[in-house]
Amino acid sequence: MDEEREVKGLVVSPNTGEITGEIHEGDKIIRKSSFKKNMEEIKVGEGENFIKMFESILDILIEVDLSVSQTKVLLAMIKYLRYESGLVAFPNGEPLYATHFSEILHIPERTIFKAIEVLVQYDIIAKNRRKNEIKYYVNPFIFLKGRIINKTLLSMFRKSKWISKHKSDYSKYAEEIKEIVE
Repeated sequence: MDEEREVKGLVVSPNTGEITGEIHEGDKIIRKSSFKKNMEEIKVGEGENFIKMFESILDILIEVDLSVSQTKVLLAMIKYLRYESGLVAFPNGEPLYATHFSEILHIPERTIFKAIEVLVQYDIIAKNRRKNEIKYYVNPFIFLKGRIINKTLLSMFRKSKWISKHKSDYSKYAEEIKEIVE
């Protein structure tokens, strides 16, 4: 391909005078010191937690067309997502309730409850009620903290439509998942 472009310069060894290369139109000379400087690793968010969001799910999640308040509630839940369990809880493990989200987001509780119902309807989150306590769990096939999930979380979302939306084929694990959760 270089033969097709016009030669604009030559690379010559200063020691021997021998031609060691050609410079063609569009070529760029980069000094070693500049190259190293541009290739340095920059650590972003060192020491901070992060949450996975699966790229294959992003377009589908956009199509859900959540309202502003529903999106705020979801983002707040994701912020408090716990490893493996998918539980929405404070760092000490204490679950967050609708009243907490109302305080955090400065949104009326009624709006929080409506947003939660929509998120449950779309299978983005799940509610688990025990006695007077309602715990919220985030669908690990949309958002995940860590690399693994526990059996309880898997059983909550095993029939989720989001599983089939992944590029990975989880259907081959369907029988195995069924055995695990039963």
